[in-house]
Amino acid sequence: MGNGMNKILPGLYIGNFKDARDAEQLSKNKVTHILSVHDSARPMLEGVKYLCIPAADSPSQNLTRHFKESIKFIHECRLRGESCLVHCLAGVSRSVTLVIAYIMTVTDFGWEDALHTVRAGRSCANPNVGFQRQLQEFEKHEVHQYRQWLREEYGESPLQDAEEAKSILGAEAALGVQTAHCGVYTCDKRRRPLGPPTTAQSRLISTCPVGAAGRDCPSEEPGLGKGAEVPGPVPPPHLGVTRVARTASRGRSSGAPTTLSHYLYCKNKKQPQCTCSAM
Repeated sequence: MGNGMNKILPGLYIGNFKDARDAEQLSKNKVTHILSVHDSARPMLEGVKYLCIPAADSPSQNLTRHFKESIKFIHECRLRGESCLVHCLAGVSRSVTLVIAYIMTVTDFGWEDALHTVRAGRSCANPNVGFQRQLQEFEKHEVHQYRQWLREEYGESPLQDAEEAKSILGAEAALGVQTAHCGVYTCDKRRRPLGPPTTAQSRLISTCPVGAAGRDCPSEEPGLGKGAEVPGPVPPPHLGVTRVARTASRGRSSGAPTTLSHYLYCKNKKQPQCTCSAM
């Protein structure tokens, strides 16, 4: 599942559950610290320092209360010249949220610029709607205190993260494209990994009118309903996108229109297909 962990900043990677157990990848990227954030987070490998945060990928899950310990864990690792992997199950929502909070703290970025910095390296990154709201609140009310705390605790950082992040965003803007991706689809209702795309889904990736314009494909967030405004860079539903039903038991796309209201995350886009109702 996926194409491996992705570098976000020097010494900082995001990956999925499989990446966190891949000794070859961990050694190649000199990972000495792993931050695991998922329902059953626990240490798995010897010789690695862990921070384990049990958390569901649910809009009601409070991740804000874990920001400080996560930032401290990542920052101390990087200050020692070592590398930290932050992972959840798919490397799309929970892990991304914690890394965004870290980037906001070590730079002057708001949450959206921090998200785009993450997406430059891992373009499937997409926190759920609840985590997006928490990041918005963090930007409004807490990030300034966190930046002051970091300076007082560790002094001026030698990492030059602000310059690095601005360089990343500048390069992405110049290219106008994003090339790294996760190679895994997850449903926005359950964020369950569903595997590689079918042929029909691959066609949708290349023909989506919103994605082709360099923006995210449409989404209908659970509980919001059609046409609801979704916080952050994810636009409201675009009804012109074809919906494709999938026969879950056979793993085939029927090509028939359907009324499924949830979407798959693919690369930095969301694609209109979901098997939740069939699971």
